[in-house]
Amino acid sequence: MIHEQGLAYDAIPEFALHLSPRNFSKAMNWSDMIVYRPYLNASKLDEFASAVAEFANKTDFWRFYNEHRGFYENTLKSFAREHGDVVNLTRMEEEFFGENASAWFIDLQLVFARDDFAYYFDNESGKYVYGILGVTSVYNRTPHYNVEASDFLAHEFAHSFVNPAVDSITTSLSPTRLSTLLFRRNSGLWPTRTPRSCSTRRSLGRSWCTTST
Repeated sequence: MIHEQGLAYDAIPEFALHLSPRNFSKAMNWSDMIVYRPYLNASKLDEFASAVAEFANKTDFWRFYNEHRGFYENTLKSFAREHGDVVNLTRMEEEFFGENASAWFIDLQLVFARDDFAYYFDNESGKYVYGILGVTSVYNRTPHYNVEASDFLAHEFAHSFVNPAVDSITTSLSPTRLSTLLFRRNSGLWPTRTPRSCSTRRSLGRSWCTTST
């Protein structure tokens, strides 16, 4: 995550998604991260994960979390109240791209300002799609997110379908065509069809929707 070009900010939540939500130890291998960040070292990532788990244990993270549970719950309630339409995005994305995902996650970051990005996993259960949103303002002691959160999430969710499609054909493209496609891939797509809603659950500062495949 830190190399000669500096710290890749989006690598931090990507790394965190590989950790257990119970004790923050490593929960899955790093192969998907290393594909896109070949400068990463799996052994160093293992060391970092162990250090994170040790830090959480020594600092009694769960005591801290429980003492601030009201803050996290208020953040989630505020987001749900202001952006209730985001639950409609899943079917829209699936119909637009012609592919179903097993689960959709909206990760509300509390330590990133304004940066939004995406991630996905392909595993035995299917595709897990993540849209990660950064805080845009704080008032009444509660973090708030972009008023156009649905548009930003549509963009970020789309990366989970566009990126692998583009990556699968990059070796057969000319440099000029490849540059154009990579630009479009990184810009995302903006589906416009009307979707159905999905069920929403919330826990640990994260809300997510799950749809059947």
